[in-house]
Amino acid sequence: MKPKVFFFVIYFFFLELVPSPVIAAPTTSFLMLRGKAGSEIIVFYLYQHDKNFSGYYYFESQQRPYIINGFDSTKTGNIHLSTSTKKNKEFFVLKQNGHFFNGTMSVEINKSQQTLLELRRVTPALRMNYLYEQDRKSTRLNSS
Repeated sequence: MKPKVFFFVIYFFFLELVPSPVIAAPTTSFLMLRGKAGSEIIVFYLYQHDKNFSGYYYFESQQRPYIINGFDSTKTGNIHLSTSTKKNKEFFVLKQNGHFFNGTMSVEINKSQQTLLELRRVTPALRMNYLYEQDRKSTRLNSS
């Protein structure tokens, strides 16, 4: 066997034996949830990156969006979200069961008074791609 061919065979043999490091891609997804908060219809648009959530929600009667942020707790399996308005801070705790989400909404002023949430995952009419970029100063897309 020629030395070049022999080296080539040995090289690929060792490549198969040595495990290559696998870098897990972060999980990104988009959730649209719609349902009831007490007697009001509420809609959530949430973007998930790994265990972090961001997005907004609104009540259909008001159509005023509120920015919301939170995280997925691996200890309890709940999604914890919060938002700050000029008047107060609101907290949401959601538990997923298939395409359904149940939970509570409370206000910082009176945390003991909770509103029940019954939400369902909805497929949006307009499909979107979610782009997440980390450690960049600018996320502008180059149009040239």
